[in-house]
Formats: sequence, C-alpha cells, structure tokens
Amino acid sequence: MRRFPKSLLAPACSALAAASAAAALAAAARGAPALPLSALAAALALASLAAALLLRRSLSRSARRLWESIQGGGGAAVGAGSCPLAALRALEAALGGAARGLEGRAERAEAESLRLLAVLDGMPEAVLATDRGLSLLLANRSARALFALGDPRGESLLGATRSVELEGAAQRALAEGRRVVAEIALRRPRGRELLFRAIAAPLAAPGGGRGAEGALIALEDVTRLSRLERVRKDFVANVSHELRTPIQLIKGFSETLLDDPLLGAEGGAARRLRRQVEIIRRNSATMESLTDDLLALASLESGDGAGAALAGMELQPLAPLLAEAALSAAPLAESRGIRIRVDCPEGLSARVHGPLLSRALANLIDNAVKYSPKGKSPVRARAFARGGEIALEVSDRGAGIPPEHMGRIFERFYRADRARSRESGGTGLGLSIVRHIALLHKGRAEAESHAGEGSVFRILIPAGREAAGP
Repeated sequence: MRRFPKSLLAPACSALAAASAAAALAAAARGAPALPLSALAAALALASLAAALLLRRSLSRSARRLWESIQGGGGAAVGAGSCPLAALRALEAALGGAARGLEGRAERAEAESLRLLAVLDGMPEAVLATDRGLSLLLANRSARALFALGDPRGESLLGATRSVELEGAAQRALAEGRRVVAEIALRRPRGRELLFRAIAAPLAAPGGGRGAEGALIALEDVTRLSRLERVRKDFVANVSHELRTPIQLIKGFSETLLDDPLLGAEGGAARRLRRQVEIIRRNSATMESLTDDLLALASLESGDGAGAALAGMELQPLAPLLAEAALSAAPLAESRGIRIRVDCPEGLSARVHGPLLSRALANLIDNAVKYSPKGKSPVRARAFARGGEIALEVSDRGAGIPPEHMGRIFERFYRADRARSRESGGTGLGLSIVRHIALLHKGRAEAESHAGEGSVFRILIPAGREAAGP
C-alpha cells in the first residue's frame, strides 16, 4: 500500500477540518439537527493537527536554514524531514561549538597580548606608541620610569615627554612614511642631562591597510657612550699634540745628521750609521704624518672644528681644487712612473671648504698612486654633476680591494693589506678623514673595487648654493 505523502498531510487535515466546520454551520442554518459533539471534536482535532504540522514544518525550515548558515552552507546533519527538536538540538550544539571557538581565540589573543607587554616591559629602551594625533596608546616600563608616567593613555606625546625634538621626529616619521633617527637631549631633575638616540617609525594599520595608524618611538640612552667617545677624542687630540713636538725634533735632527759630511765619508762604519739614521728619519716622518692625521681627525670630529669648517664654506670652482690635489701627489707619482689625469668642466662649482676638500682629494690621489703598479697605469681624478649631486672621483687600475674588506675601509686605522700599507708609509686614517670631510659637506664617501681590477673612490656632495650650508 502506498503511504500518504507527508507533504500533503497537513493541507489535507486542514481541508477536512474546514469541511466539517462548514457542514456544521450549514446544518445549523437549515435548522437541521446539529452534528454530534464527537464530530465537532473530531473537526477541532483535525484543525489542531494541521496547525501543529504546519508549525513543525516552519520550525524545521528555519532551523535548517540557520544550521546551514552556521555550517557554511553544508547542512547535511539536519535533513528536510527531521523533527524540530532534533534540528534545535543540532543548532544548539553548533552555537555552543562556535561560542567555545570564539572563547578560545579570545583567550589566545589575550595571552599573546600579555606576552608582548611582558617583552616590552623587559626592554631597557623606552618604547612609546601613539595614534595619528600623537596621543599615547602605550608606554613600556622603561618609558614610564623615564618620564614619570602613570597611565599614559590619551596623554599627548609632548605633554608626557616635554620634548619638542621627540615630537618633531614622530611628526616627520608620520609625514614622510619612513623611519627617522635623531639624537635628543632630555633634562632630568637637578640639571642632569641625558642623551638619547631616538628612532621614530610609522605604526602600520591592522590588516596591512594603507597609511599609518600612528607612530612607534624607541629611545636608547647613549649618554655613557657619548661621554666615553668624548673622552677618547680628547685623549687622542692631547696625546697627538704632545707627541708632535718631540717627533718633529727627532725628524729634524736625523735630517741634519744625514747632511753631515761625516756620514758621507767612505767606509763601512759610515754607511751603517747613515742607514740607521735614514731609518730614524723615515719612521719619524711616518709618526709625524700619523700625529697630523690624528689632530686633523680630532678637529673634524669636534664641534669647534666642524663649526669653523662650515663657516669657511663658499661657492667656488672645483677644477683648481682637483689640480692642487694632483700637484701635491705629483712627486710620488713621478717617482713611480705614474701619470695623473685631471678632468673637470671649467664651469663646475659648488659651495665647499676649499682646503678641506683639497685635502680629501689629495688623500684619495695619494692612495691611488701608492697602490698602482709602477709605470703601468694612469690615475684619473675627475669631477662631474650627477642628478642633484656633484661627484669627485679618483680611480686607479691597481690591485683592488677584496670584497670582505669593503665594508670597513673608511674606519680609522683599518687596512685591507697591512703589510703593504706599512711599507708605503700609510697611517690608516686617510680614508676616515675623507669620510668626515664628505660628511661636513652634507655628503658621503663611497667606494667600488674588485680584486685585481682597480678601485674607484668617490665623494658625493649636494649641488647648488644650499650645499653644506651652516
């Protein structure tokens, strides 16, 4: 026997109940005897059953749709013919699982946040985070101790730190969208001054969105390092100054002895004595060059020396400076059979300190001559405009510099080939002096070299009247 379709059961019951009710009303209208109570009860029961079936189907559909939305459109666990109670239980289970998942994620996020705060509080550097308006969002323990802060949230960066320089660094980082490094001084109680290296960087928006959400600032206390560096510079300058006079005396007397007729006499004793005096003269000349370079470097690094150099800046042609530097190295180049070529446009000018720039170029040309093979390759010194900069370049075809040394060649006393440098009388300070002179001109020094192919050293300074302005 075929089963009556469940989908038609509710409409059939509803229609039957409606027919029974209509028959009862029609009989009453004709004056016919009323239907028995049992018939009315049956009609009401059928109507109730129909309503229940309709309600069940509606609840099942709603529960199934909600379940499918939770499961991402799957909905296989709740069938179309399931009872409403089963659907609601499945729905309860799904909602409970989702709630437990959200709770777990919240706990993990909170634990990660606590770990991050613990890391920040353990850092010796002071760390501050601000929004785009430079109102504080976060300050680690070191920052709270440095600026005597309680709960800093919502307080302005300037009000919390009382540092215009720090606020300016954060504003530049936000405006330019890059990291800004600055040295700032903070005055503490009792007139104590602390020197900090401040690094301000844009704080990226969550989700990698465009623009910055705020600024992140880190402050490193460099007071002690700065004091030690100042002591070192003073010591080097004082020692060099004290050594300079006796070294010059030794050199002068050795030259006098070499001119003495007694050392020019024939005989083995006179020759040995002359050779010994020549060693004294040569090494005293090296010591004199070393003290001169140390004093020059100390002057460039000191505030007074840098101020005097900036005051001496003036717009002048570069061709005479290149020619002067090449002339200073001419005797050494002639003794080694090396030709120095100078190439500079006559109209090329820049705002520079003439004597200092000439010294830097002389150091580069002198090095190129010393490290080039005798009588084989020329040394080229040239100047040219490149974009918004002026390049002063010295190139040679000597032995070159191995790549592992390139990162340190501008450090003081660093020598890529110690034996050869000592033989040539180098002090190890020439390139360091070049770099400091370039920095005084708001420029930089750079080098390119390949072992066995020669080297190119370059000083780059800004072009135009604004270059190296005080």
